[in-house]
Amino acid sequence: MPPRVEPHAQRGASLVEAIVALALLALFSLLLLQGLTSARNLWQGAAARASTAEAIEGAQSVLRERIGHMYLKARYDAPTPYPDVDGGPGRLVFTAPLSQAEGSTGLARYQLAVEAGGDLVLLSRSDLLGRDGDQLWRRDILLRGVAGLDIAYYGETEEEAAAWHDSWHKEPFMPALIRLRVRFPAGDSRWWPDLLVRPLVGVDGDCVLYDEGARCAGRG
Repeated sequence: MPPRVEPHAQRGASLVEAIVALALLALFSLLLLQGLTSARNLWQGAAARASTAEAIEGAQSVLRERIGHMYLKARYDAPTPYPDVDGGPGRLVFTAPLSQAEGSTGLARYQLAVEAGGDLVLLSRSDLLGRDGDQLWRRDILLRGVAGLDIAYYGETEEEAAAWHDSWHKEPFMPALIRLRVRFPAGDSRWWPDLLVRPLVGVDGDCVLYDEGARCAGRG
């Protein structure tokens, strides 16, 4: 004859099983929540990195397109005519065709620099408006939170053979290459790959040749 099980023993076993089941459910819920949190953090980190990479890529694309189409406009305020390119280690001024975003045709004067607030900015204004009137400049912020900008120029100068220089001022030739490096504050994980741009134009657009074609009219 099988042993008799008291009702209170059955109730006790059921209570223990319920407690164990609840504990397991809580543990599984905690693991699931941790997994979801980790997945969300990974997704947010990947999205932030992708957004940062897109911002840097976009800034480089704008600069590559503008500087690459630099217009060789001659200046005559020096003994030897020179291209209208004024470059320093942290600032570059040049002339190039207006972009489609600026909604017009013709040439524009551009200035690239890092402002005091840490914005990498490209200023532009139509060359038809002359050189005065700062209020007429269009201001495009390419990147925020920048620590500095380092620009170098490769080419032959009036006094030296082809080499890298930290400035390009009143030189009779266009730089063959322009290198741009953006520096970020300490602890900033962003990375700017060196941007090398070769100006595509090597012909003086303002030059009118003499009949013999040896040199530009009006130049000594």
